[in-house]
Amino acid sequence: MNSKTVTYTTHTFNTNNVFVQHYKNDQNPTRPNHVLYMYVTPEELANVPESFFMVKELGEQSNRVGTLVFKYLRLDLTGKLKFPSKDIPEAFAGKLTRDTELEQVKNAIVKLIEQNPEAKIQFEFPMQGAFANVETPNDPYENQYLLYDVEQFPATFGAPTWFLKRGAEFNVTAKAEYSKNYGRNYYQISIATDAAAEDAFATGATRGAAPSLGGHTATADFSADLGSADTEAAPVNDLSGLL
Repeated sequence: MNSKTVTYTTHTFNTNNVFVQHYKNDQNPTRPNHVLYMYVTPEELANVPESFFMVKELGEQSNRVGTLVFKYLRLDLTGKLKFPSKDIPEAFAGKLTRDTELEQVKNAIVKLIEQNPEAKIQFEFPMQGAFANVETPNDPYENQYLLYDVEQFPATFGAPTWFLKRGAEFNVTAKAEYSKNYGRNYYQISIATDAAAEDAFATGATRGAAPSLGGHTATADFSADLGSADTEAAPVNDLSGLL
């Protein structure tokens, strides 16, 4: 299985460092972009399915069109960068392509992290939809925490006056789904916590209070596009020399 023939696998991450950023969408100003960023430990990384290590080529919207990058994984091998990067590590230059077996990609990344104990590991998931909730053990709709809502908070692209607190425990589930409309696989992302609002959310100096129970009452469309379901056969590149 490589990045062209990938089988999407559902996985739940446990993390205490996850946040969502909201960005202006120049192509559609009424639909801001929402992106979830999540740090994980080396132990957690070792349990992540191979599909999360897939790579892609940057498209025409990038000034580095054709450059190979990770689709969801971000790495900072030095532990000193302001933000981990989706760029392919230099050690893999010329050896990693979209045809490389994802089992080899994962094993090589895990070994690379072992060699760089200061490394930071992050996953990135674009999220679709005008609103989203954080699930709780209570009623799945009436007693959720609101995560973002474009209609309620248009000036901040949907961001409310509270945000996920660093150090709080969250379960982030990436569920493999298939879109009949677009004819491709994707990940539906959900966030859940057992924590009370004051433990799960933080506020800035001007951000107001943490949310009370009662998120958006419709099902949140948390989804991250995984690209087309390409099943073409291709020669396999080998990372065995790095293992």
